[in-house]
Amino acid sequence: MKKNILLAALLCAASGMPAAAQDAPSTRGGWADFGVHNNDTTIFMDNRELTTNNRSRLFFADFRKSFDISMQMRFNTLITEQAFLTKDGLQGEMFADLTIGYDPSTEQIFAEVKDADKRLHRIVAGPKVRAGEWFDVKVEAARNKKGNRSTMLLTVKELSSGTAQQAEVTYPGDCLPYHVTRWVVGHGFPGGFPNSLQVRKGEIRQLAISGTGNSRVKGQNPIFTDRSLHCRPCLHRCGRPHLCLCGRRQGGSGRMVQYASLGGLLF
Repeated sequence: MKKNILLAALLCAASGMPAAAQDAPSTRGGWADFGVHNNDTTIFMDNRELTTNNRSRLFFADFRKSFDISMQMRFNTLITEQAFLTKDGLQGEMFADLTIGYDPSTEQIFAEVKDADKRLHRIVAGPKVRAGEWFDVKVEAARNKKGNRSTMLLTVKELSSGTAQQAEVTYPGDCLPYHVTRWVVGHGFPGGFPNSLQVRKGEIRQLAISGTGNSRVKGQNPIFTDRSLHCRPCLHRCGRPHLCLCGRRQGGSGRMVQYASLGGLLF
């Protein structure tokens, strides 16, 4: 798998394909990235998880400059700490790059981010969580223009009462590290560790994830960030499997065109 992806990247670099003008790559994602194709779906979570894979745009997204996450959550068990959404850290790291969930010590919703020095920063907001109540949760961050620091803002609103509260934290480094790792709904430990922060009989709906990355270095290939390019396996007319490198033609009909192919490779 890794070898095929690397070969695809080498093909991109060698093919001389046109790159779309995009100084700061942006990404929008949601339930479709987790294999749920109805955005209005309410997902019931009880000791299980949904994850993005390497076919998801979110898997390769760059959120160093900013991110904006929104969802609605309902808790039916309030005994343990629960992570409703996480962005995994690197393999073997004990904690996620970003975690959003329920903190039983304060009985509130929390957001926790890992900074450039791998230190964790947790903030809590909103009224005390009550079982069976829906909460609207928004977590957003932006990198400060001056200095290598970012600020994350957590907004929590209880839908039944309309009570809302905010909290924020400033930390060193980018909004999120640029790690090619999974987003996970339903558990809280990345890197293969036990899922001891799993959601217990909770629900989540209206998930949306967006953000922007650093400005692209001149000459950098936009293989995983531009809408104009993507790699996918397909079959030629001869029926033999090939790895085909395709891009969307700029202007005109916008139809897909093949730039290069390499026979004998399968994902």
